[in-house]
Amino acid sequence: MELEIERKISKVGNSLGITLPAEIAKIAEVELGETVYLTVNSISKEITIRKNPQKEDSFKEMVRDIVESYLRERNL
Repeated sequence: MELEIERKISKVGNSLGITLPAEIAKIAEVELGETVYLTVNSISKEITIRKNPQKEDSFKEMVRDIVESYLRERNL
């Protein structure tokens, strides 16, 4: 099941915040005080929130960063 809900970004101290609707928290099985992990795709600007870190995604990001760095150095 995939659910998309629009939210506005608000100011929380010196940071920005987004509230997590109860319906989303229930589907994702997250609770108050639980740690979640954010992943940002620098190309698509997509932000993913996960309950558990995904090592595969971290590896993909590392490879992508290495390739981007190589291409920048070579002016490609």
